[in-house]
Amino acid sequence: MDLLLICRAESEGLVRGLVEGGQEWPLSARGREQAGRLGEYLARFYRIGALYSSPAREARETAEFIGRALGLAVRPEEDLREVNAGRLGGRPLEEARREFPGLFPPGNDIFSPFPEGESYAEMHVRVVKALNRIAAASGEETVAIVTHPGPIHAFFLAFLRYAIEQRGELALGCDPASLHHFRRGGDGRKEIVRLNDVAHLAVAHSTR
Repeated sequence: MDLLLICRAESEGLVRGLVEGGQEWPLSARGREQAGRLGEYLARFYRIGALYSSPAREARETAEFIGRALGLAVRPEEDLREVNAGRLGGRPLEEARREFPGLFPPGNDIFSPFPEGESYAEMHVRVVKALNRIAAASGEETVAIVTHPGPIHAFFLAFLRYAIEQRGELALGCDPASLHHFRRGGDGRKEIVRLNDVAHLAVAHSTR
């Protein structure tokens, strides 16, 4: 099983420095370019059997660029959304971080929910269950999944068998349009092939 976790490309919310969780944001002009380049790269170097996405707009738009390059339909998966930041969604990130320091990295308050939202622990459980379900259904296919930094971090921890409580102990860079490649062999052996790889954004890869 090869699982390609793809972080959504740059969104307007990210450009404006806003809390993204629970909100819908279009891709920025740069984000659309990132998604296009990533799609070209995946079409050239991978044989992908299925493409899933968080239904949030920034992830869905990223996946649509990729889907066009791969000739695949995007399969929405509700449980791949970012942590629901409740009424903090859409607020300036630095302002929200000052008011609720424990809820944002490097804070480690994973069990307290965001005001009118959910906790990181709740997000972790739903995301890992969804990704394990997708992986189990994929068989030997390579599967691409477009989601957000929080869900990718959650799966990374679970893949390495870290407990939810250890979230603050292991950071993971997750740049816009980054590629994270996880592999599990038939014998159960695990391999992390790539983490936070953005080399594909430096040069356009023509498939012609």
